[in-house]
Amino acid sequence: MKKVKVRKVLVVDDRKENLEAARKAFGSDFDLVCVDDVDNAKREIVNAYERDKFDLVLSDMKMGDDKKAGMEVIETAYTYQIRLLLL
Repeated sequence: MKKVKVRKVLVVDDRKENLEAARKAFGSDFDLVCVDDVDNAKREIVNAYERDKFDLVLSDMKMGDDKKAGMEVIETAYTYQIRLLLL
């Protein structure tokens, strides 16, 4: 199996405590961007694609009452050929 180097990670979650836990877990070894809503996640993915795209997107699937929020993130990441880890 081919090893994949992961350096730049986007974490998407509407719960601040989960974003903080991600910051602690990843530490300073990664270029970590944390956002708390779908619109900001999609914007980050699109903007980063042109200059330095994300190696991995770690996304909550249900944010607030929106049960499809994670799917929007997935669709955008897939369009821009980014690996996904779904929670």
